[in-house]
Amino acid sequence: RVVRPALPAMKAARAGAKGVLLDASRLEDVFAPEVLRVSPAHRRRRLLELPRHEIGPLCAFARTQGLPRETIREIAIGALLHDVGKARIPDEILNKPGKLTEAEFERMKSHVVQSKLILMAPPGISPIALEVAAQHHERFDGSGYPNRLAGESISLYGRMAAIVDVYDAITSERVYHK
Repeated sequence: RVVRPALPAMKAARAGAKGVLLDASRLEDVFAPEVLRVSPAHRRRRLLELPRHEIGPLCAFARTQGLPRETIREIAIGALLHDVGKARIPDEILNKPGKLTEAEFERMKSHVVQSKLILMAPPGISPIALEVAAQHHERFDGSGYPNRLAGESISLYGRMAAIVDVYDAITSERVYHK
């Protein structure tokens, strides 16, 4: 019900994050030291730049829900940083073409917990941004991870992020789709 009216806006926003009140350079200043400790510079850039294409659709979704600008800004920050924990996942798992082994998939799933830990370290990350990062792989039916939350146990922002993350996964070119 909630998703259908948002889909046209999400598709339109897919190309960019126009209208998002977000200073990404400030975020990189805050998080670069943490990410640099676990990955080379090219990986840091990739991890902070790639999620930007999810910001537009998630913010468009939030606007269709009538959320206030400040809330949308915090959602955008969470969207930008939701996968920062992948900096702690080995490249051979992140870039593996084809299906991951069970052990590799368990390691990959740990990026959500790692993202939350990284985001909790510096001051100033809002609970909304943290919910986006910590719950973007939870599923309404309880089949998600890392906490197998279900239904209303997942925050509105976590549910929205999960929808956009799945949308992005099925509409983007991924190494494991090749």
